[in-house]
Amino acid sequence: MALMEFREPNQVKWVGSRPGHNGTQWTGTNEASGNTVVVPVPGAFTTLYLCTAIIAHNSGLPASGIFWLETGGGVLVLTLASTHITAEGSFAHSTTFWPPLEVPSGYVFKVSSTAAGCLISGNIFGWYE
Repeated sequence: MALMEFREPNQVKWVGSRPGHNGTQWTGTNEASGNTVVVPVPGAFTTLYLCTAIIAHNSGLPASGIFWLETGGGVLVLTLASTHITAEGSFAHSTTFWPPLEVPSGYVFKVSSTAAGCLISGNIFGWYE
C-alpha cells in the first residue's frame, strides 16, 4: 500500500476552507485614555476583510472601555468588545472572524476609555482589496 500525500499542490492559493486572496494584509492599532480615538484603516480600499479584533485594557483605577465599528455617519454596526475593571489590573481579549467579516469602505473602528489613566487599546488584523 502506498503512502498518502497530504501536502496541497498549490499552497499559494488554497481552496476550500482556507481561501486565497489577492489583497494586502493590514493591521491597525490605536489607544484611548479618557477619550475616544479612531483605529486607522487603509486609505483606499473597497472592502476590508477583518480576521481578528483585539481589545487590551490596562488600568490603575476602576474604568471601562469599548471597541466598536460604525458607519461613516456614526451609526453603530457592531460592538467588537467591551471591558470593565473595578480595581487595578489588565487583560486582553481577542475575537476571530472566520470567515472574515467584510467591512465596506467608509466604515470606522473606534475605541474609547472612560477615564484618563485607563489605557484601552484596539487592534485589528485582516486584508483589504
